[in-house]
Amino acid sequence: EFRRVLFRSRYASIFTSHLLPAFGRQPLAAITSSSIKAFAGSLLRAGLKPKTANGVLSALHCCLHMAVEWERLPLAPRISWLRGQPASFDYLSSAESARLLKAATERPYGVMIRTALRTGMRIG
Repeated sequence: EFRRVLFRSRYASIFTSHLLPAFGRQPLAAITSSSIKAFAGSLLRAGLKPKTANGVLSALHCCLHMAVEWERLPLAPRISWLRGQPASFDYLSSAESARLLKAATERPYGVMIRTALRTGMRIG
């Protein structure tokens, strides 16, 4: 349930912050691949990183495909996704892991930390 609420609030924020200002006054049929490409460029110029801009484009993609499903649009325009730098990961060294495990045995979160280290669990 929490995930669903978080998902809805994130999409609502994207909708009001980005999609309505850019496309709110246009008919659905006026939204083209080239206007979406220009919109993606404006997101980058506004300082969004490619991954964040792709999240906005993903929300637009969902809206357009729902419009097709609801028969308000004959075909959804193609969206070109932005490419960004691969995410960098910082791993604990063996010594850091050992120190963390030693400290974790005295804490209430010790089992969770031990599980995370031994399974390669990531934050996401």
